[in-house]
Amino acid sequence: DLNPTSFHLINKETLSLMKPNSVIINTARGPIMDENALVETLISGAIKGAGMDVFEDEPLPDTSKLRSLNNVLMSPHNSNSSPMAWKKVHENTISNLIRELKARS
Repeated sequence: DLNPTSFHLINKETLSLMKPNSVIINTARGPIMDENALVETLISGAIKGAGMDVFEDEPLPDTSKLRSLNNVLMSPHNSNSSPMAWKKVHENTISNLIRELKARS
């Protein structure tokens, strides 16, 4: 959940607590990670790498320094793109629609 207490939860201070062979992964919400601090940490070699499918600004700007780092793995945020996930989304949408239509009649 992104809220005032989770914004930049991972920052220069928290990244400094990680071991040098650590790899940080963010698949939650982009802004929980201070990307500027992450870039500095990765460039300095303080941690080994990062994997992410969410970013502070989406779509990730072409000018983002993350794009030039070879110790960053980025992918699209598509955890709900399986056929089963889409089926559940559609079933839920239809159920909500039917429920609302029944409530209004």
